[in-house]
Amino acid sequence: GLAVSGPGRLSLDHALGHAVNRNWMVPAAFAVTAAATTVVVGARNRRLRRAAEGRQETLFD
Repeated sequence: GLAVSGPGRLSLDHALGHAVNRNWMVPAAFAVTAAATTVVVGARNRRLRRAAEGRQETLFD
């Protein structure tokens, strides 16, 4: 639906007047997503490694 129809009257794009809809935003969004994914996967791998070594800290107090 949304991918085909695009932003409508009740969208953030319409509310902002497409002011933040720029050509550089797609590559920037992909870069930020890749960086965040790298951080999350790295943190998960560190936690799994520590758990396997038996020195895992508590996740919640």
